[in-house]
Amino acid sequence: MNRLLIILLALAGPAGAQEVPTASGADAPICTDRPTKSNFACTVPKGLVQIEADGFAWLRSTSGGASTDQLLCTNPTFEYGLTGSSDIQLNWVPLTRVRSRDAA
Repeated sequence: MNRLLIILLALAGPAGAQEVPTASGADAPICTDRPTKSNFACTVPKGLVQIEADGFAWLRSTSGGASTDQLLCTNPTFEYGLTGSSDIQLNWVPLTRVRSRDAA
């Protein structure tokens, strides 16, 4: 049991030493918070606006011989910092095209 505890503590040391950015002041580096583009959640500093956008995105899903393509143009996310630890976000896709095809 003591060995297990020592191993767990040894493994937890490096994880505890990592610094994760959090909400901060206006002089903090920009932290993107888009799905699959960051490893942690962060907020926009209070009173500031941040815009994140793709130029173009193409999504494809295939199942049982049928495929669906979705094309998105720009897909911006507008974020406004409400407090030091919260923001509000608005995501808008001005142009999207969905195309489905089956095996026939």
